[in-house]
Amino acid sequence: MRSGAQQVAEGVHLVKATEESLRQINLEMANTTEMVSEISHAANEQQTAMTELAQNVERIAAMTEQNVAVVGQTSSTVEYLNSVVERMRKAVTQYRV
Repeated sequence: MRSGAQQVAEGVHLVKATEESLRQINLEMANTTEMVSEISHAANEQQTAMTELAQNVERIAAMTEQNVAVVGQTSSTVEYLNSVVERMRKAVTQYRV
């Protein structure tokens, strides 16, 4: 009888220890789930930031192309104006007193 009661007591102790282990596992799983959720949220934020960055780089590239075109036009205009100035200079030298 005594050994049966001892076995029951040991069984109760094992059940309590198992219950505590399962609670600890459940707590750690909740912590892990929260961390995974935070990582997922951070990854989404990072993806959004990367998308915005890529769009801004594309805008800068487009503006750079426009600037190159404007510089080319300005250069052509400067060359044309230089030739006009040279022709005017020649024309004015004809009328010097």
